[in-house]
Amino acid sequence: MQDFLRGHGAMLGGWEEAAHGDVIDKSASYLVGWRNVQVNALLASRGYRIVASPGQRYYLDMAIGPDWAEPGASWAGSPDLAATYGFEAREGWNADQLIRLLGVQASIWSEPMHDRAIFDRLVFPRLSAVAEAGWTEPENKSFARFSSRVALLPVLYGY
Repeated sequence: MQDFLRGHGAMLGGWEEAAHGDVIDKSASYLVGWRNVQVNALLASRGYRIVASPGQRYYLDMAIGPDWAEPGASWAGSPDLAATYGFEAREGWNADQLIRLLGVQASIWSEPMHDRAIFDRLVFPRLSAVAEAGWTEPENKSFARFSSRVALLPVLYGY
């Protein structure tokens, strides 16, 4: 598969499990790390390029709260908006690992999304929190500033 993609000018991207056995070409691929920061950092140490998408913070299908009736999955916890915004994907990484961190990704699995209202409740405004927090230097992050704009997000989203 990787040779086919390379022959067409494309790069292989796979979940972190693609690193099992070290059979993919690290120079022509990247991994999406979904378990946690430590696994992502370990894979970066082994030479893999990483897109961080940890379930504990960046999976948008996770329930917002621990209540059993709350829609969404719960295998990775129930991150609230502050936890999603405050997450730092590169925390604890050294300089050699950081050069392999390509960015962050919000991920979503649709099975808990039975209707548009559940989708909207789970995804917004956490998607904006991932976007802002993922591309803002830690010293410039301000949850107070971000949360002051949350009420405006439906207008920006076109609702």
